[in-house]
Amino acid sequence: MSLQLATLDSLVRTLTITVSSTDIDVPLRYNLPVNPAATAPVVTALSLPAGPQRRIRATAFSAAGDSLAAGDTTVDLGAGTNAPVTITLYPLGAAAGGDSASAATLALAPALALVVTGTQAAPFTATAQRADSSLVFGVTPVWASFDPSVARAAGNGTFVGMRPGATIVSASTSRVGATARLLVASWDSATATRLETVSSCDNCAQALDLPFAFPFFGVSYQRIRVTSNGYVTVFPAGTVGVDGALALLQDTSGGTIAPLYADLAPNLGGGGAVEDVVASDHISITWRSVPLLGQPTQQVTVQLQLWSDGRIIFLYGQLPSVGFTHTVGISAAGGGSTSVAAADFVGLDGASLIAPALSGIGRQFAQATLANRVVGFFPLRYQTYAVTTRRLP
Repeated sequence: MSLQLATLDSLVRTLTITVSSTDIDVPLRYNLPVNPAATAPVVTALSLPAGPQRRIRATAFSAAGDSLAAGDTTVDLGAGTNAPVTITLYPLGAAAGGDSASAATLALAPALALVVTGTQAAPFTATAQRADSSLVFGVTPVWASFDPSVARAAGNGTFVGMRPGATIVSASTSRVGATARLLVASWDSATATRLETVSSCDNCAQALDLPFAFPFFGVSYQRIRVTSNGYVTVFPAGTVGVDGALALLQDTSGGTIAPLYADLAPNLGGGGAVEDVVASDHISITWRSVPLLGQPTQQVTVQLQLWSDGRIIFLYGQLPSVGFTHTVGISAAGGGSTSVAAADFVGLDGASLIAPALSGIGRQFAQATLANRVVGFFPLRYQTYAVTTRRLP
């Protein structure tokens, strides 16, 4: 592979190239010296394993070890090819300050945070510690986003959401650094298609094929069943889809994803409907103005987004003003209530929960406490999930 690195600062002395992918267990790392007179060097004969979705990350360092700029790209590499790849490096900010030389570790909290598209938030804090675990004060790390097209670093733990997606963020000094994950989410406002079967009856379901393999609790799924009651179930490819009222009886074999599992009745009228938007990398299901059973004026508007990287997003708009029992969460196929981790979704504003390797994460509510909020789930290794929430603007 031939690598072209653009907008290289004259202070750069070393480039670190990291290559990662879902089938590369340990990221590959290359340390390359830089000629001080170079402004846009070309690195040749960089041998990388062939395969899809190779994420190539370039970080530029000064002679003192300060990270100055970074950039990345994701490419598909064919066997025996030498395709040129261009990465633009973006400045990471001012050099680190404070007593950074004495810091042995740097930790970011929370491990997962969420920012709404088009807004700015400061969800992260960085804590520096010496080798004896005592705190180091006055350290000003450099903040960066691995994918500035998703979120842009604005300094001091603040990030601006640019578009829906997921990125890794970092805080670093000349000696230590740490990373966390940031989700950017917003309502999917693309033109939706009304799901006629599930919109026209009570206690119904409608099967849909996904345009991608959706990873969920370590299993890949390509079919979902959308129900009238505010949840979906996931099924492997090749599963026979059954629509209509009897379909709910067949939902025991698949995993469940419930933005708002309640006794809803789309067929009560009033303009309520269940809709979907299908894209190459995600699908959005919206229960729009769907009434509670027997209460046509008490309506629910909630959107579920399933992304090809395993992200799950719940977005809440209009919710009933009366108390009603509903369940929020996710559970693997065959999971029972005893193996579901309890999650205080409201209390996670500005924080995150790393759920243990159980079969689900959820909570039952008696009031509409999640109105105008967004909940994000991100899959980790060993069938665990990180969960975070944020209030919508």
